[in-house]
Parts: sequence; C-alpha cells; structure tokens
Amino acid sequence: MSHGVYKKIQLVSAEISKEGIAKKREGQVGAGKIKFRGIDDVYNALSSIISSVGLVVVPTVLSCERSVINRDGGKFSQHVHLEMQFKLFDPDDGSSVEGSSMGESIDTSDKACGKAHSYAYKNFMFQLLCIPLEGQDNDVENHNHNFKPASITREQANELNDLIEEVNADLTALKAFYKIESIESMPKELYGRVRAALEKKKANPELEKLKKTME
Repeated sequence: MSHGVYKKIQLVSAEISKEGIAKKREGQVGAGKIKFRGIDDVYNALSSIISSVGLVVVPTVLSCERSVINRDGGKFSQHVHLEMQFKLFDPDDGSSVEGSSMGESIDTSDKACGKAHSYAYKNFMFQLLCIPLEGQDNDVENHNHNFKPASITREQANELNDLIEEVNADLTALKAFYKIESIESMPKELYGRVRAALEKKKANPELEKLKKTME
C-alpha cells in the first residue's frame, strides 16, 4: 500500500518551516492591542506550497451547533461550534489521511459559520504541519544560548520597590527566594507572583517571612 500522502505532508511542513507564519496583524481588545495571524495569512502561506507538492485537502463538517446570544437593544449574535474533518489526498497514488479539528466563533451578522470553519482549518494545519511563528534561523551568529527573559518595566520595578519598603520586606531574602539579582532585572513572568505576595503581606502584616506567602 502506498503512503505518498505522508511524504507530501512532510514536504509541506519542511517548506513552511523556512518562513513560518508570523503574527503581523494587530487587533484591539479593550484598551490594549494584540498581534495575530488571520486565516488569509494561513491561506496565502500554504496555498502555493500545497499545490506545488500535489496535495489535495477536502474539508467535511462532522457536526454543527448553533445558538443565539441576545444583546442589548434587541440585537443578537450568532454562536457557532463546528467539528471539522480534513482529509488529505495524494492524487498520484491515491493514498490519504484524515484528522479533525474544532472551530468556534461569534458574529453579529452571517459570518459565524465561516469564521468557525476558518479557525478549524487554521488550527488543524498548525498542528498537522507544526508551523512555527517565525522561520528558521540558520545563522549561528544570531543564536544566543545565554538567552535572558525580558525584564519588568521601570514602572513595575518602582511599584515593587515601593511595596517592599512599605511592608518592610527582606529584600535579600526575596531576591534569594526568586533567584534574581535585582528587582529591576526580574523576569516579566515573576512580576504578578511577587506583587501578589507583597500585597498579601501588606494585608496581613503579621506574616514574618515573604516566602510563606507562596507556600
């Protein structure tokens, strides 16, 4: 039995890994902005590669759930949840493989189903092909094996220093516990934990050690 379809999937995966699909679009979420990649970016990146290796992708809706979300002013939104199957064929030898993916969307007009379909396709392809966010960097000079995570901002550092002084926390013990050289060099992912610990100590001044707040 021929399995050419797997070879062609591998070729697509190898080709897309050279460039990846970066998050180049910006969207507004509340007061902040996020970066994302749209379905158009995925189609544009994959279309020529899939066709050049001779792969055919056939989507099938396995299940569809719809509901209506009532909004203010008598308006409503459509909520759609799809289970999709994607079958990949190699027309040269007739081999095929299939997989499934879920898609969900909410839309105020008639595009909820299309959005859910697009998301299911995008999710399936990213997992099937292990698509990276950016392309491969084969230049050894650009590799940094001593990578340091991004530090907190100056405003965040000032805020933590003020809290440390306010609760009379042991700065030396705090740095030893979180394995940091200074408050200013603290990795961003620690900021929330440290602030929560300091706020807890502030709310309960009877705590003797900051470390106990994390136990």
